Amino acid sequence: MPPEEFEQLPPADRERIGRAIEPLQQRLERLMRQVVGWRRERRAALRQLNREATIIAVGNLVDDLIRQYLPLPEVVGHLVALQRDVIENAELFQQPGEGSGNDWAAIQSDGATPTRRYQLNVLMQPFAWDALKRALITRELRIESVGQQIGLTSTVTLEPQPIPFDAKVVLFGERSLYMLLRSFDPDFSELFKIAPEFGRVTERTAESVSHYAQWLALAAKQAGLRPFGTIALARVIDWSSRIAEDATKLSLELRRVRDLLVAADQWAGRRGAECVQSADVLTSLAARRVRTGDIRQRVHQQIFERTLLIDTEGSRVAQANGLAVIALGEHSFGLPARIIATTRIGDGSVVDIQRESQLGGSVHTKGVMILSSYLAARYSAREPLSLSGSLVFEQTYAEVDGDSASLAELCALLSSLSGLTLRQSFAITGSVNQHGEVQAIGAVNEKIERFFDVCEARRTAANAEGSVAALHGVLIPASNIRHLALRDEVIAAVQAGHFAVVAVQRADEAIAWLISEGSEPPDATACSARMDERIRRRLREFARLRQRFAGVSATERVRRQR
Repeated sequence: MPPEEFEQLPPADRERIGRAIEPLQQRLERLMRQVVGWRRERRAALRQLNREATIIAVGNLVDDLIRQYLPLPEVVGHLVALQRDVIENAELFQQPGEGSGNDWAAIQSDGATPTRRYQLNVLMQPFAWDALKRALITRELRIESVGQQIGLTSTVTLEPQPIPFDAKVVLFGERSLYMLLRSFDPDFSELFKIAPEFGRVTERTAESVSHYAQWLALAAKQAGLRPFGTIALARVIDWSSRIAEDATKLSLELRRVRDLLVAADQWAGRRGAECVQSADVLTSLAARRVRTGDIRQRVHQQIFERTLLIDTEGSRVAQANGLAVIALGEHSFGLPARIIATTRIGDGSVVDIQRESQLGGSVHTKGVMILSSYLAARYSAREPLSLSGSLVFEQTYAEVDGDSASLAELCALLSSLSGLTLRQSFAITGSVNQHGEVQAIGAVNEKIERFFDVCEARRTAANAEGSVAALHGVLIPASNIRHLALRDEVIAAVQAGHFAVVAVQRADEAIAWLISEGSEPPDATACSARMDERIRRRLREFARLRQRFAGVSATERVRRQR
Protein backbone atom coordinates (compact mmCIF):
# COMPACT_ATOMS: atom_id res chain seq x y z
CA MET A 1 0.00 0.00 0.00
CA PRO A 2 1.53 3.35 -1.00
CA PRO A 3 2.10 5.80 1.87
CA GLU A 4 -0.39 8.33 0.54
CA GLU A 5 -3.10 5.68 0.40
CA PHE A 6 -2.22 4.58 3.94
CA GLU A 7 -2.59 8.16 5.19
CA GLN A 8 -6.12 8.34 3.77
CA LEU A 9 -7.32 5.41 5.90
CA PRO A 10 -9.43 6.04 9.01
CA PRO A 11 -7.40 6.45 12.22
CA ALA A 12 -8.69 3.17 13.61
CA ASP A 13 -7.52 1.22 10.60
CA ARG A 14 -4.12 2.86 10.68
CA GLU A 15 -3.71 1.99 14.36
CA ARG A 16 -4.79 -1.61 13.76
CA ILE A 17 -2.32 -2.04 10.89
CA GLY A 18 0.47 -0.42 12.96
CA ARG A 19 -0.09 -2.90 15.80
CA ALA A 20 0.15 -5.78 13.29
CA ILE A 21 3.37 -4.43 11.72
CA GLU A 22 5.23 -3.91 15.01
CA PRO A 23 5.98 -7.60 15.82
CA LEU A 24 6.92 -8.21 12.20
CA GLN A 25 9.37 -5.28 12.36
CA GLN A 26 10.98 -6.74 15.46
CA ARG A 27 11.36 -10.16 13.80
CA LEU A 28 12.87 -8.51 10.73
CA GLU A 29 15.46 -6.68 12.86
CA ARG A 30 16.45 -9.93 14.55
CA LEU A 31 16.78 -11.65 11.16
CA MET A 32 18.95 -8.85 9.79
CA ARG A 33 21.31 -9.18 12.75
CA GLN A 34 21.48 -12.93 12.11
CA VAL A 35 22.13 -12.41 8.39
CA VAL A 36 25.25 -10.38 9.20
CA GLY A 37 26.57 -13.26 11.27
CA TRP A 38 25.67 -15.79 8.60
CA ARG A 39 27.57 -13.78 5.99
CA ARG A 40 30.60 -13.59 8.27
CA GLU A 41 30.48 -17.36 8.81
CA ARG A 42 30.04 -17.98 5.07
CA ARG A 43 33.09 -15.85 4.22
CA ALA A 44 35.19 -17.62 6.83
CA ALA A 45 34.07 -21.05 5.60
CA LEU A 46 34.67 -20.08 1.95
CA ARG A 47 38.12 -18.70 2.82
CA GLN A 48 39.02 -21.91 4.62
CA LEU A 49 37.77 -23.94 1.65
CA ASN A 50 39.89 -21.83 -0.72
CA ARG A 51 42.91 -22.35 1.54
CA GLU A 52 42.42 -26.12 1.53
CA ALA A 53 41.96 -26.25 -2.26
CA THR A 54 44.99 -24.01 -2.78
CA ILE A 55 47.15 -26.15 -0.50
CA ILE A 56 46.25 -29.18 -2.62
CA ALA A 57 46.91 -27.29 -5.87
CA VAL A 58 50.25 -25.67 -5.06
CA GLY A 59 51.58 -27.70 -2.16
CA ASN A 60 53.19 -30.46 -4.19
CA LEU A 61 54.57 -28.04 -6.77
CA VAL A 62 56.31 -25.86 -4.17
CA ASP A 63 57.49 -28.89 -2.22
CA ASP A 64 59.20 -30.21 -5.35
CA LEU A 65 60.98 -26.87 -5.79
CA ILE A 66 62.00 -26.81 -2.13
CA ARG A 67 63.60 -30.24 -2.42
CA GLN A 68 65.62 -29.02 -5.42
CA TYR A 69 66.97 -26.00 -3.51
CA LEU A 70 67.55 -27.45 -0.06
CA PRO A 71 71.27 -26.44 -0.16
CA LEU A 72 70.17 -22.78 -0.52
CA PRO A 73 68.32 -21.70 2.67
CA GLU A 74 67.51 -18.26 1.30
CA VAL A 75 65.74 -19.75 -1.71
CA VAL A 76 63.88 -22.22 0.49
CA GLY A 77 62.73 -19.37 2.75
CA HIS A 78 61.50 -17.41 -0.28
CA LEU A 79 59.56 -20.42 -1.59
CA VAL A 80 57.95 -21.04 1.81
CA ALA A 81 56.90 -17.39 1.99
CA LEU A 82 55.58 -17.54 -1.57
CA GLN A 83 53.52 -20.65 -0.76
CA ARG A 84 52.11 -19.01 2.36
CA ASP A 85 51.17 -15.86 0.45
CA VAL A 86 49.47 -17.80 -2.35
CA ILE A 87 47.41 -19.73 0.22
CA GLU A 88 46.47 -16.55 2.12
CA ASN A 89 45.43 -14.78 -1.11
CA ALA A 90 43.82 -17.69 -2.92
CA GLU A 91 40.86 -15.52 -3.98
CA LEU A 92 43.17 -13.50 -6.23
CA PHE A 93 43.66 -16.52 -8.49
CA GLN A 94 39.96 -17.34 -8.91
CA GLN A 95 38.34 -16.84 -12.27
CA PRO A 96 34.98 -14.99 -12.40
CA GLY A 97 32.23 -17.32 -11.24
CA GLU A 98 34.47 -19.29 -8.89
CA GLY A 99 33.80 -17.21 -5.81
CA SER A 100 35.43 -13.85 -5.22
CA GLY A 101 35.27 -12.52 -8.75
CA ASN A 102 35.42 -8.85 -7.69
CA ASP A 103 39.13 -9.06 -6.78
CA TRP A 104 39.92 -10.67 -10.12
CA ALA A 105 38.01 -7.95 -11.98
CA ALA A 106 39.89 -5.26 -10.06
CA ILE A 107 43.22 -6.87 -10.92
CA GLN A 108 42.34 -7.15 -14.60
CA SER A 109 41.18 -3.53 -14.74
CA ASP A 110 44.55 -2.42 -13.40
CA GLY A 111 46.29 -4.25 -16.24
CA ALA A 112 48.07 -6.59 -13.81
CA THR A 113 47.90 -10.34 -13.23
CA PRO A 114 47.81 -12.27 -9.93
CA THR A 115 51.33 -13.57 -10.49
CA ARG A 116 52.79 -10.10 -10.91
CA ARG A 117 53.29 -9.81 -7.13
CA TYR A 118 55.83 -12.65 -7.35
CA GLN A 119 57.87 -11.46 -10.31
CA LEU A 120 61.49 -10.52 -9.58
CA ASN A 121 62.60 -6.98 -10.37
CA VAL A 122 65.90 -7.69 -12.20
CA LEU A 123 68.13 -5.01 -13.68
CA MET A 124 65.42 -2.33 -13.97
CA GLN A 125 67.61 0.58 -12.70
CA PRO A 126 68.80 3.42 -14.95
CA PHE A 127 72.50 3.28 -15.90
CA ALA A 128 72.64 -0.43 -14.98
CA TRP A 129 74.18 -1.23 -18.38
CA ASP A 130 76.98 1.29 -17.82
CA ALA A 131 77.56 -0.09 -14.34
CA LEU A 132 77.83 -3.61 -15.73
CA LYS A 133 80.36 -2.53 -18.36
CA ARG A 134 82.41 -0.65 -15.76
CA ALA A 135 82.47 -3.71 -13.50
CA LEU A 136 83.66 -5.92 -16.35
CA ILE A 137 86.41 -3.48 -17.31
CA THR A 138 87.68 -2.62 -13.81
CA ARG A 139 86.86 -6.04 -12.29
CA GLU A 140 85.40 -4.41 -9.21
CA LEU A 141 81.97 -3.37 -7.97
CA ARG A 142 81.47 0.16 -6.72
CA ILE A 143 78.52 1.29 -4.63
CA GLU A 144 77.57 4.79 -5.66
CA SER A 145 74.44 6.83 -6.26
CA VAL A 146 73.04 7.75 -9.65
CA GLY A 147 73.97 11.37 -8.96
CA GLN A 148 77.61 10.40 -8.56
CA GLN A 149 77.52 8.35 -11.76
CA ILE A 150 76.28 11.23 -13.89
CA GLY A 151 78.24 13.94 -12.04
CA LEU A 152 75.33 15.79 -10.42
CA THR A 153 76.74 15.45 -6.88
CA SER A 154 79.53 17.92 -6.17
CA THR A 155 80.35 16.88 -2.60
CA VAL A 156 81.85 13.49 -1.91
CA THR A 157 81.39 11.72 1.44
CA LEU A 158 83.02 8.52 2.59
CA GLU A 159 82.82 5.90 -0.16
CA PRO A 160 82.45 2.16 0.45
CA GLN A 161 85.50 0.14 -0.57
CA PRO A 162 85.12 -1.48 -4.02
CA ILE A 163 84.29 -5.18 -4.01
CA PRO A 164 86.53 -7.41 -6.14
CA PHE A 165 84.59 -8.84 -9.07
CA ASP A 166 85.67 -11.95 -10.95
CA ALA A 167 82.89 -13.59 -12.95
CA LYS A 168 81.83 -14.45 -16.46
CA VAL A 169 78.73 -12.71 -17.79
CA VAL A 170 76.66 -14.46 -20.45
CA LEU A 171 73.94 -12.55 -22.30
CA PHE A 172 71.04 -14.35 -23.96
CA GLY A 173 68.82 -12.66 -26.51
CA GLU A 174 67.63 -12.31 -30.05
CA ARG A 175 70.08 -11.80 -32.90
CA SER A 176 68.50 -8.40 -33.63
CA LEU A 177 69.35 -7.14 -30.13
CA TYR A 178 72.92 -8.37 -30.51
CA MET A 179 73.30 -6.50 -33.79
CA LEU A 180 71.86 -3.31 -32.28
CA LEU A 181 74.23 -3.40 -29.30
CA ARG A 182 77.17 -4.15 -31.58
CA SER A 183 76.25 -1.21 -33.85
CA PHE A 184 75.51 1.45 -31.21
CA ASP A 185 77.82 0.54 -28.33
CA PRO A 186 81.56 0.56 -29.16
CA ASP A 187 82.41 -1.25 -25.90
CA PHE A 188 80.11 -4.19 -26.62
CA SER A 189 82.39 -5.95 -29.10
CA GLU A 190 85.34 -5.68 -26.70
CA LEU A 191 83.45 -7.04 -23.71
CA PHE A 192 81.46 -9.76 -25.47
CA LYS A 193 83.72 -11.16 -28.16
CA ILE A 194 82.22 -14.64 -28.47
CA ALA A 195 78.77 -14.73 -30.06
CA PRO A 196 77.61 -18.34 -30.49
CA GLU A 197 74.27 -18.99 -32.14
CA PHE A 198 71.89 -21.68 -31.00
CA GLY A 199 69.88 -23.13 -33.85
CA ARG A 200 66.37 -24.50 -33.69
CA VAL A 201 67.33 -27.81 -35.25
CA THR A 202 70.05 -30.42 -34.92
CA GLU A 203 71.27 -33.20 -37.18
CA ARG A 204 69.26 -36.41 -37.11
CA THR A 205 71.79 -39.19 -36.62
CA ALA A 206 71.62 -42.52 -34.82
CA GLU A 207 73.35 -40.97 -31.83
CA SER A 208 71.17 -37.85 -31.72
CA VAL A 209 67.99 -39.93 -32.09
CA SER A 210 69.10 -42.06 -29.13
CA HIS A 211 69.75 -38.95 -27.01
CA TYR A 212 66.46 -37.40 -28.17
CA ALA A 213 64.52 -40.52 -27.15
CA GLN A 214 66.21 -40.47 -23.73
CA TRP A 215 65.27 -36.83 -23.29
CA LEU A 216 61.65 -37.56 -24.29
CA ALA A 217 61.43 -40.36 -21.73
CA LEU A 218 62.97 -38.13 -19.05
CA ALA A 219 60.67 -35.21 -19.91
CA ALA A 220 57.63 -37.50 -19.65
CA LYS A 221 58.82 -38.80 -16.26
CA GLN A 222 59.50 -35.33 -14.87
CA ALA A 223 56.05 -34.18 -15.99
CA GLY A 224 54.41 -37.14 -14.27
CA LEU A 225 53.26 -38.68 -17.55
CA ARG A 226 52.84 -42.33 -18.39
CA PRO A 227 55.82 -44.12 -19.93
CA PHE A 228 56.01 -44.00 -23.71
CA GLY A 229 56.37 -47.09 -25.85
CA THR A 230 59.23 -47.38 -28.33
CA ILE A 231 57.03 -46.84 -31.38
CA ALA A 232 55.30 -43.89 -29.69
CA LEU A 233 58.68 -42.26 -29.11
CA ALA A 234 59.54 -42.90 -32.76
CA ARG A 235 56.31 -41.12 -33.79
CA VAL A 236 57.22 -38.10 -31.68
CA ILE A 237 60.72 -38.02 -33.17
CA ASP A 238 59.28 -38.18 -36.70
CA TRP A 239 56.96 -35.30 -35.84
CA SER A 240 59.98 -33.38 -34.54
CA SER A 241 61.57 -33.77 -37.97
CA ARG A 242 58.36 -32.57 -39.58
CA ILE A 243 58.22 -29.31 -37.61
CA ALA A 244 61.92 -28.89 -38.41
CA GLU A 245 60.85 -29.18 -42.10
CA ASP A 246 63.72 -31.56 -42.78
CA ALA A 247 63.77 -35.33 -42.48
CA THR A 248 67.48 -35.19 -41.66
CA LYS A 249 66.99 -32.77 -38.73
CA LEU A 250 65.40 -32.79 -35.29
CA SER A 251 63.58 -29.77 -33.92
CA LEU A 252 64.82 -28.14 -30.72
CA GLU A 253 61.52 -26.36 -30.10
CA LEU A 254 61.13 -28.35 -26.91
CA ARG A 255 57.96 -26.61 -25.77
CA ARG A 256 56.00 -27.88 -28.75
CA VAL A 257 57.39 -31.38 -28.26
CA ARG A 258 56.42 -31.36 -24.57
CA ASP A 259 52.91 -30.25 -25.52
CA LEU A 260 52.62 -33.28 -27.79
CA LEU A 261 53.80 -35.59 -24.96
CA VAL A 262 51.13 -34.19 -22.62
CA ALA A 263 48.39 -34.50 -25.25
CA ALA A 264 49.34 -38.10 -26.06
CA ASP A 265 49.34 -38.94 -22.35
CA GLN A 266 45.82 -37.56 -22.02
CA TRP A 267 44.57 -39.77 -24.84
CA ALA A 268 46.22 -42.78 -23.22
CA GLY A 269 44.43 -41.86 -19.98
CA ARG A 270 41.10 -41.85 -21.77
CA ARG A 271 41.79 -45.41 -22.89
CA GLY A 272 42.73 -46.37 -19.36
CA ALA A 273 46.15 -47.47 -20.59
CA GLU A 274 49.26 -47.62 -18.44
CA CYS A 275 51.59 -46.81 -21.34
CA VAL A 276 51.37 -44.29 -24.18
CA GLN A 277 51.26 -46.02 -27.55
CA SER A 278 51.75 -44.89 -31.14
CA ALA A 279 47.98 -44.56 -31.64
CA ASP A 280 47.80 -42.00 -28.82
CA VAL A 281 50.41 -39.81 -30.52
CA LEU A 282 48.60 -40.03 -33.86
CA THR A 283 45.26 -39.27 -32.21
CA SER A 284 46.65 -36.19 -30.49
CA LEU A 285 48.11 -34.92 -33.78
CA ALA A 286 44.78 -35.52 -35.54
CA ALA A 287 42.93 -33.73 -32.72
CA ARG A 288 45.29 -30.80 -33.06
CA ARG A 289 44.52 -30.54 -36.77
CA VAL A 290 40.82 -30.53 -35.96
CA ARG A 291 41.17 -27.85 -33.28
CA THR A 292 43.10 -25.53 -35.57
CA GLY A 293 41.36 -26.53 -38.78
CA ASP A 294 38.19 -24.44 -38.94
CA ILE A 295 39.43 -22.26 -41.80
CA ARG A 296 41.05 -25.26 -43.50
CA GLN A 297 37.82 -27.25 -43.28
CA ARG A 298 35.72 -24.41 -44.66
CA VAL A 299 38.06 -24.00 -47.62
CA HIS A 300 38.02 -27.77 -48.17
CA GLN A 301 34.21 -27.76 -48.16
CA GLN A 302 34.10 -24.88 -50.67
CA ILE A 303 36.44 -26.78 -53.00
CA PHE A 304 34.44 -29.99 -52.67
CA GLU A 305 31.20 -28.11 -53.38
CA ARG A 306 32.98 -26.35 -56.31
CA THR A 307 32.42 -22.90 -54.88
CA LEU A 308 36.16 -22.56 -55.21
CA LEU A 309 36.95 -23.89 -58.68
CA ILE A 310 39.72 -26.49 -58.55
CA ASP A 311 39.75 -29.17 -61.26
CA THR A 312 41.20 -32.55 -60.35
CA GLU A 313 40.12 -34.44 -63.49
CA GLY A 314 40.60 -33.95 -67.22
CA SER A 315 42.99 -31.63 -69.07
CA ARG A 316 42.93 -27.91 -69.74
CA VAL A 317 44.94 -25.46 -71.84
CA ALA A 318 46.79 -22.70 -69.94
CA GLN A 319 45.43 -23.84 -66.58
CA ALA A 320 47.45 -25.39 -63.75
CA ASN A 321 46.93 -26.20 -60.08
CA GLY A 322 49.37 -24.30 -57.91
CA LEU A 323 49.82 -24.80 -54.18
CA ALA A 324 49.99 -22.01 -51.62
CA VAL A 325 50.27 -22.18 -47.84
CA ILE A 326 48.46 -20.24 -45.13
CA ALA A 327 50.22 -19.81 -41.77
CA LEU A 328 48.15 -19.34 -38.61
CA GLY A 329 50.66 -18.96 -35.82
CA GLU A 330 52.45 -22.26 -35.28
CA HIS A 331 49.99 -24.05 -37.55
CA SER A 332 49.82 -23.89 -41.32
CA PHE A 333 47.96 -25.64 -44.10
CA GLY A 334 48.20 -25.84 -47.85
CA LEU A 335 45.73 -24.30 -50.27
CA PRO A 336 45.27 -25.32 -53.93
CA ALA A 337 44.91 -22.38 -56.29
CA ARG A 338 43.93 -22.32 -59.95
CA ILE A 339 46.51 -20.48 -62.06
CA ILE A 340 45.48 -19.29 -65.53
CA ALA A 341 47.71 -17.79 -68.22
CA THR A 342 46.91 -15.98 -71.45
CA THR A 343 49.27 -15.08 -74.32
CA ARG A 344 49.00 -12.73 -77.28
CA ILE A 345 51.06 -10.50 -79.60
CA GLY A 346 53.13 -8.07 -77.61
CA ASP A 347 56.54 -6.77 -76.63
CA GLY A 348 57.85 -9.67 -74.54
CA SER A 349 56.37 -8.69 -71.16
CA VAL A 350 54.41 -10.89 -68.78
CA VAL A 351 51.76 -9.05 -66.77
CA ASP A 352 51.35 -10.13 -63.15
CA ILE A 353 47.69 -9.39 -62.46
CA GLN A 354 48.22 -9.93 -58.72
CA ARG A 355 50.78 -7.12 -58.72
CA GLU A 356 48.71 -4.83 -60.92
CA SER A 357 45.77 -5.24 -58.52
CA GLN A 358 48.10 -4.68 -55.52
CA LEU A 359 47.53 -8.26 -54.33
CA GLY A 360 51.04 -9.50 -55.12
CA GLY A 361 54.12 -9.27 -52.93
CA SER A 362 57.60 -8.33 -54.10
CA VAL A 363 58.91 -11.92 -54.05
CA HIS A 364 56.01 -13.11 -56.21
CA THR A 365 56.64 -10.26 -58.63
CA LYS A 366 60.29 -11.27 -58.82
CA GLY A 367 59.24 -14.81 -59.73
CA VAL A 368 57.08 -13.56 -62.60
CA MET A 369 59.93 -11.40 -63.90
CA ILE A 370 62.18 -14.47 -63.90
CA LEU A 371 59.62 -16.22 -66.10
CA SER A 372 59.87 -13.41 -68.65
CA SER A 373 63.64 -13.77 -68.67
CA TYR A 374 63.39 -17.55 -69.06
CA LEU A 375 61.04 -17.28 -72.05
CA ALA A 376 63.21 -14.65 -73.73
CA ALA A 377 66.41 -16.64 -73.25
CA ARG A 378 64.90 -19.90 -74.49
CA TYR A 379 62.81 -18.77 -77.43
CA SER A 380 64.10 -15.42 -78.66
CA ALA A 381 67.86 -15.39 -78.44
CA ARG A 382 68.19 -13.94 -81.98
CA GLU A 383 64.98 -12.02 -82.48
CA PRO A 384 62.61 -9.93 -80.36
CA LEU A 385 60.03 -11.81 -78.32
CA SER A 386 56.72 -10.75 -79.87
CA LEU A 387 54.69 -11.98 -76.94
CA SER A 388 52.70 -10.58 -74.07
CA GLY A 389 51.32 -12.78 -71.34
CA SER A 390 49.14 -12.49 -68.26
CA LEU A 391 49.12 -14.59 -65.11
CA VAL A 392 46.53 -14.66 -62.34
CA PHE A 393 45.57 -16.67 -59.26
CA GLU A 394 41.86 -17.20 -59.70
CA GLN A 395 39.49 -16.57 -56.77
CA THR A 396 42.13 -15.08 -54.46
CA TYR A 397 41.25 -11.98 -52.50
CA ALA A 398 44.29 -11.58 -50.26
CA GLU A 399 47.92 -10.81 -50.99
CA VAL A 400 49.91 -13.55 -52.72
CA ASP A 401 53.63 -13.57 -52.05
CA GLY A 402 56.53 -15.96 -52.51
CA ASP A 403 57.86 -17.63 -55.63
CA SER A 404 56.80 -21.21 -54.88
CA ALA A 405 54.14 -21.03 -57.63
CA SER A 406 56.51 -19.86 -60.37
CA LEU A 407 56.89 -23.39 -61.77
CA ALA A 408 53.11 -23.77 -62.05
CA GLU A 409 52.88 -20.32 -63.65
CA LEU A 410 55.57 -21.27 -66.19
CA CYS A 411 53.70 -24.46 -67.08
CA ALA A 412 50.49 -22.48 -67.62
CA LEU A 413 52.31 -19.97 -69.86
CA LEU A 414 53.97 -22.70 -71.96
CA SER A 415 50.63 -24.49 -72.29
CA SER A 416 48.97 -21.27 -73.50
CA LEU A 417 51.71 -20.74 -76.09
CA SER A 418 51.87 -24.32 -77.34
CA GLY A 419 48.17 -25.16 -77.11
CA LEU A 420 49.03 -28.41 -75.28
CA THR A 421 46.68 -29.38 -72.46
CA LEU A 422 47.81 -29.90 -68.88
CA ARG A 423 46.26 -32.66 -66.83
CA GLN A 424 44.45 -31.28 -63.81
CA SER A 425 44.88 -34.34 -61.60
CA PHE A 426 48.35 -33.05 -60.68
CA ALA A 427 49.28 -29.96 -58.69
CA ILE A 428 52.67 -28.25 -58.92
CA THR A 429 54.83 -26.48 -56.37
CA GLY A 430 58.34 -25.16 -56.74
CA SER A 431 60.20 -22.07 -57.85
CA VAL A 432 62.21 -21.89 -61.06
CA ASN A 433 65.29 -19.91 -62.06
CA GLN A 434 66.26 -18.38 -65.41
CA HIS A 435 67.83 -21.65 -66.55
CA GLY A 436 64.70 -23.69 -65.89
CA GLU A 437 66.07 -25.39 -62.77
CA VAL A 438 63.44 -26.18 -60.14
CA GLN A 439 64.31 -24.88 -56.68
CA ALA A 440 63.19 -25.93 -53.19
CA ILE A 441 60.25 -24.31 -51.41
CA GLY A 442 58.88 -24.34 -47.86
CA ALA A 443 55.93 -26.17 -46.26
CA VAL A 444 56.11 -28.97 -48.81
CA ASN A 445 54.31 -31.46 -46.53
CA GLU A 446 51.35 -29.15 -45.88
CA LYS A 447 50.97 -28.44 -49.61
CA ILE A 448 51.04 -32.12 -50.60
CA GLU A 449 48.59 -33.12 -47.87
CA ARG A 450 46.10 -30.38 -48.72
CA PHE A 451 45.89 -31.40 -52.38
CA PHE A 452 45.72 -35.04 -51.29
CA ASP A 453 42.72 -34.26 -49.04
CA VAL A 454 40.87 -32.65 -51.96
CA CYS A 455 41.69 -35.49 -54.36
CA GLU A 456 40.88 -38.20 -51.81
CA ALA A 457 37.45 -36.72 -51.10
CA ARG A 458 36.64 -36.61 -54.80
CA ARG A 459 38.08 -40.10 -55.39
CA THR A 460 35.84 -41.48 -52.64
CA ALA A 461 32.81 -39.76 -54.19
CA ALA A 462 33.73 -41.11 -57.65
CA ASN A 463 34.06 -44.65 -56.33
CA ALA A 464 30.67 -44.37 -54.67
CA GLU A 465 29.19 -43.41 -58.04
CA GLY A 466 30.89 -46.35 -59.73
CA SER A 467 33.35 -44.28 -61.79
CA VAL A 468 37.13 -44.56 -61.76
CA ALA A 469 39.20 -41.56 -60.67
CA ALA A 470 42.43 -40.64 -62.45
CA LEU A 471 45.85 -40.86 -60.87
CA HIS A 472 46.38 -37.82 -58.68
CA GLY A 473 49.65 -36.40 -57.50
CA VAL A 474 51.89 -33.46 -56.76
CA LEU A 475 55.06 -32.36 -58.54
CA ILE A 476 57.70 -31.13 -56.10
CA PRO A 477 61.32 -29.98 -56.44
CA ALA A 478 63.80 -32.84 -56.15
CA SER A 479 65.68 -30.83 -53.53
CA ASN A 480 62.60 -31.07 -51.28
CA ILE A 481 62.78 -34.87 -50.99
CA ARG A 482 64.72 -34.60 -47.74
CA HIS A 483 61.93 -32.48 -46.24
CA LEU A 484 59.16 -35.05 -46.70
CA ALA A 485 57.40 -36.20 -43.51
CA LEU A 486 53.91 -37.02 -44.75
CA ARG A 487 50.92 -38.38 -42.87
CA ASP A 488 50.38 -42.14 -42.88
CA GLU A 489 47.28 -41.94 -45.07
CA VAL A 490 49.21 -40.10 -47.78
CA ILE A 491 51.96 -42.71 -47.70
CA ALA A 492 49.35 -45.49 -47.87
CA ALA A 493 47.73 -43.84 -50.91
CA VAL A 494 51.12 -43.63 -52.67
CA GLN A 495 51.79 -47.28 -51.91
CA ALA A 496 48.31 -48.20 -53.19
CA GLY A 497 49.06 -46.47 -56.50
CA HIS A 498 46.29 -43.84 -56.61
CA PHE A 499 48.42 -40.90 -55.50
CA ALA A 500 51.91 -39.89 -56.58
CA VAL A 501 54.58 -37.54 -55.26
CA VAL A 502 56.92 -36.81 -58.17
CA ALA A 503 60.27 -35.05 -57.76
CA VAL A 504 61.51 -32.98 -60.71
CA GLN A 505 64.77 -31.14 -61.26
CA ARG A 506 63.94 -29.08 -64.35
CA ALA A 507 60.89 -27.36 -65.76
CA ASP A 508 60.99 -29.68 -68.81
CA GLU A 509 60.36 -32.68 -66.53
CA ALA A 510 57.34 -31.00 -64.96
CA ILE A 511 55.88 -30.11 -68.37
CA ALA A 512 56.42 -33.69 -69.55
CA TRP A 513 54.43 -35.07 -66.60
CA LEU A 514 51.60 -32.61 -67.17
CA ILE A 515 51.15 -33.00 -70.93
CA SER A 516 51.44 -36.81 -70.90
CA GLU A 517 49.17 -39.46 -69.44
CA GLY A 518 49.83 -42.45 -67.23
CA SER A 519 51.83 -43.11 -64.11
CA GLU A 520 55.19 -43.90 -65.69
CA PRO A 521 57.94 -41.26 -66.03
CA PRO A 522 57.54 -39.65 -69.48
CA ASP A 523 60.32 -38.92 -71.94
CA ALA A 524 61.10 -35.33 -70.96
CA THR A 525 63.34 -34.74 -74.00
CA ALA A 526 60.69 -35.82 -76.51
CA CYS A 527 57.94 -33.91 -74.76
CA SER A 528 60.04 -30.75 -74.61
CA ALA A 529 60.95 -31.02 -78.30
CA ARG A 530 57.28 -31.33 -79.25
CA MET A 531 56.33 -28.38 -77.07
CA ASP A 532 59.24 -26.22 -78.28
CA GLU A 533 58.33 -26.80 -81.92
CA ARG A 534 54.77 -25.64 -81.37
CA ILE A 535 55.85 -22.62 -79.32
CA ARG A 536 58.45 -21.47 -81.85
CA ARG A 537 55.92 -21.80 -84.66
CA ARG A 538 53.46 -19.72 -82.66
CA LEU A 539 56.09 -17.09 -81.85
CA ARG A 540 57.11 -16.81 -85.53
CA GLU A 541 53.46 -16.21 -86.36
CA PHE A 542 53.29 -13.52 -83.67
CA ALA A 543 56.45 -11.90 -85.10
CA ARG A 544 55.05 -11.81 -88.65
CA LEU A 545 51.78 -10.32 -87.47
CA ARG A 546 53.61 -7.74 -85.39
CA GLN A 547 55.83 -6.73 -88.33
CA ARG A 548 52.84 -6.53 -90.65
CA PHE A 549 50.96 -4.41 -88.11
CA ALA A 550 53.99 -2.15 -87.59
CA GLY A 551 54.23 -1.53 -91.37
CA VAL A 552 50.69 -0.17 -91.59
CA SER A 553 50.44 3.60 -91.29
CA ALA A 554 48.69 5.17 -88.37
CA THR A 555 45.85 6.39 -90.64
CA GLU A 556 45.32 2.90 -92.01
CA ARG A 557 45.27 1.39 -88.51
CA VAL A 558 42.58 3.86 -87.46
CA ARG A 559 40.59 3.05 -90.58
CA ARG A 560 40.82 -0.67 -89.95
CA GLN A 561 39.80 -0.26 -86.34
CA ARG A 562 36.69 1.61 -87.50
